[in-house]
Amino acid sequence: MSWRHLDGPIRTVTVKNTAVALSAHDVVQYDGSGTVEAISANQYPDGVMHDDGVAAGEDYLKMDLLIPYSIWEVTVSSQTLVRGVLVAMAGASNVDGGDGDDPVVGVVVNKDIASGDTTGQIMILPEGQTV
Repeated sequence: MSWRHLDGPIRTVTVKNTAVALSAHDVVQYDGSGTVEAISANQYPDGVMHDDGVAAGEDYLKMDLLIPYSIWEVTVSSQTLVRGVLVAMAGASNVDGGDGDDPVVGVVVNKDIASGDTTGQIMILPEGQTV
């Protein structure tokens, strides 16, 4: 499972992928050289790939920006997260409860996430907060 936009503002831009192929619904971040790459743990994501980028360095791929206050269905790590809990990136696509100074990606909304759940819903929060 990957990320999927559910509600709220959405904007799509074009990007270039790094030397690694990306798939639609992959969570990505800008790498500092004008291209995007898969997100890593404890980073703040910039967007979610709208298109597959099968070739290394492929350009003009569509990416959906993560706009604050939009609602996304996301993959979750195996833990219980209740509504209102702040979440951070746990890896390439999963969110979890974070670890002290991890950048906050969003807040759990609509329903609690049980330890066996594979997805949950979060509202994206502006960058700058920490768990």
